[in-house]
Formats: sequence, structure tokens, C-alpha cells
Amino acid sequence: MDITRRRFVLTSMTMLAAPKHAWSGEPCADWDLWKRMFLLPDGRVVDTDNGGITHSEGQAYGMILATAFDDQATFELVWRWTRQTLRREDALFAWKYLSTATSGAVAEWNNAADADLMIAWALLRAAERWARHDLAEEAKTVASAIARLLIVEEPFGLVLRPGLSGFQFPDRRI
Repeated sequence: MDITRRRFVLTSMTMLAAPKHAWSGEPCADWDLWKRMFLLPDGRVVDTDNGGITHSEGQAYGMILATAFDDQATFELVWRWTRQTLRREDALFAWKYLSTATSGAVAEWNNAADADLMIAWALLRAAERWARHDLAEEAKTVASAIARLLIVEEPFGLVLRPGLSGFQFPDRRI
């Protein structure tokens, strides 16, 4: 099945906006199909139309959807892989992971602010959904890193940088 990145995102967000069985704990064919198409057994969410690449954004979608479908096991699987593989020392997440037939590695350690925000949101949703204080603390850690590293004062006001590096002019403007 040929699924483009755009369709992946639209499918994910549509399921999140109106999941038929969200919070019910009942099986959901759409969620099961999404997992079969995009989720590997180790918890990595893959872009099937882009050579099996993984983005922090896809990991965030998987975590958010898992909370919407009350699937704590899948949430834990995706979060574990994300934390162990993409988490940087500053608590933000590498945005790009490449895979080959035999191995994989982070290809770009720069972060993506949208993914960092969604990961923090997913952690907060999971903390509330499953009464998990540890996940609330993780959400706070990520949110604090976003505030400390990615929100900057510009002459016209506060700006959320799209990533920690690569978005600044030589005169230091964002």
C-alpha cells in the first residue's frame, strides 16, 4: 500500500480528532491498521513511503494516538524507543533516524520543536489518562527544555525556534 507522509499525518490526526473507540478500551480496526502499517515491534514509528525513516514527529503521533485509544502498552513501547534512541542530553529529541536492512542510527541530532511539543503533550495526556506521576515529570522536563532552549526574545516579541540550530542568521536573528 502506497502511503505518503501527508496521508500518514492526515490519517493520524483524523483518528485523533474523532476516534470511534477512544477511551473505551474496545478494539478499533483503524488503530490496529495504523499500528500494522507504521509501528515496528520495537516501538519505532516508520514513514513507509520514505524508505523506513523515522521522525520524532511520527513517534509523537504514535504516543498521542495510543493515549486516545487507551493503549498503554503501545504508548510504553513507543515512548521507550523514543526516549532510548532519540532523546538528547538537553531533554529534546533528535528529529531524524535512518534505518538500513541491518541497523539504524540517528541521522540528524537537531531537534524539531513541533515534535518536542507533541511529545510533551503526549506524556501529559498519558500521565493524566493512566495516573502516572513519572510521565508528568517527563512532560515537565521536556516542556522546561523547550522553554529554556527554544523560546527566544526577538525585537517583535517571543519566538519559538523551529529547532535549536540552523535557524539563526549571522547577526543572531532567528
